[in-house]
Amino acid sequence: MKSKTSQKIKEKMIEDFAELLKKDLKDKFKTEMHLKSTEFNEILKDILKHPYKKETDIYILNTYLKSLKKFMSIIQSENSHYDIEDLLSKISSNLSPLQVEQNNMLMRIGEPGDFFYIILSGSVAVLVTKIISIYMSPEQYIHHLKILYNNEPYLYEGTIKLHTKTSYFINQDEIQKDENFILSGNNKPRSLEDYIAWMNGEKIIDKSSIYHKEVKIMGYFKVTDLTRGNSFGEIALIEAQHKRTASIYVTQNSFFGRLSSNAYKKSMKKIQEKIKRDNIEFVFNTQLFNQLSLKLFSRSYWNYFINRKISKGDYLFKEGHERDEIYYIIIFYLKNY
Repeated sequence: MKSKTSQKIKEKMIEDFAELLKKDLKDKFKTEMHLKSTEFNEILKDILKHPYKKETDIYILNTYLKSLKKFMSIIQSENSHYDIEDLLSKISSNLSPLQVEQNNMLMRIGEPGDFFYIILSGSVAVLVTKIISIYMSPEQYIHHLKILYNNEPYLYEGTIKLHTKTSYFINQDEIQKDENFILSGNNKPRSLEDYIAWMNGEKIIDKSSIYHKEVKIMGYFKVTDLTRGNSFGEIALIEAQHKRTASIYVTQNSFFGRLSSNAYKKSMKKIQEKIKRDNIEFVFNTQLFNQLSLKLFSRSYWNYFINRKISKGDYLFKEGHERDEIYYIIIFYLKNY
């Protein structure tokens, strides 16, 4: 009984917040304040935890997505001829929650990019690679390669490419067989600085050794921190076979909203299919074709019709061209000056 009452209270809070957003829709400052509030953060988490989202939930999520400038610029540039509101609604319905504890790697450079993330609470660090010159003994160098191979494959491959004839002799088969160098349990790094020190070879250097030689390794450095309201991984939604260009390390217990590239593609496919149906129906209802069977017309439409997008300043046809086509304007934009 208590659980049902609690759920009803949450639902009422969500409905009230949606009404508040609608009321202040034209006031950008107030809308921004609402979206930055602690109350909104908790509401967002509750919405994402439910796989089936109501119309009110979708409205709140859409409003939030529109406030993410980087995300919106990518979505609009890639889908300028689609109904953005419809696309956002489909994206919102597919957003899912993810909680990650601090001192964990969320994604690694070189891995397939399959999710877009929004930080709802917590913080992460963005790491990129750099080439490091460091003095190591033969044993230390092999030890470090084993750490990289078991924890950061991209850094391992980068270090192997830097390996030269002047470096120490290595046997990659032997390195790759040893699985005792995964950083976990007592050896798990306790902070971002600790993790970077491990990856940059600083944890295994014994300066008392006289058998040191300068070697080059691929390591990490921090570019920036991202906190609540930031998003990352947008390119994964629009580029097939995209590889991550940075690593993300979770520096505080964090809660994310995320969207898979597959869910995004399915959303796009649904919209494209709807546009196709609308286009067919539009042309069918013209005087030239409305005497035919809609089923037959729909089946043969793509054999005879081609969709073309014409930009401002382009010619559709010129005087003197053969008159072998007819044109239907499905969508056009008129700008008043």
